[in-house]
Amino acid sequence: MTEKTVDREAIRHLIAEEAAYWDTTDTSQMMGTEPREKIEWTARDDRCDRCGAGMEHRQIDLHLADGRVTLHHVTWYVCRTPKCGYTKLPPGVETLITEIEAAVARALTSTTEPELAEAAKT
Repeated sequence: MTEKTVDREAIRHLIAEEAAYWDTTDTSQMMGTEPREKIEWTARDDRCDRCGAGMEHRQIDLHLADGRVTLHHVTWYVCRTPKCGYTKLPPGVETLITEIEAAVARALTSTTEPELAEAAKT
């Protein structure tokens, strides 16, 4: 097996050359010609809205409409910071929950009381 050696003096010389180049180069002209780009930060689901720490995801069963509907294995984000305690659902799940509860409410209001009593007897 051959041993590889590093020529440290050559590396030091290259670093000194590059440092000298940047010391003598006016970078303001370079910065003026470059197009500026706008960067937009987006919210991440795995970051806490309250403290900015990472959030771990857990799976839960979510009971809706007074237990009439259950969503299994729903992702639930919990903040990793012990004193924060912030929890949240992903945005798509919140929309789904609202739609399910509205559909159950519509179904219950369309059913009359005698029909419910008859269904309970059977």
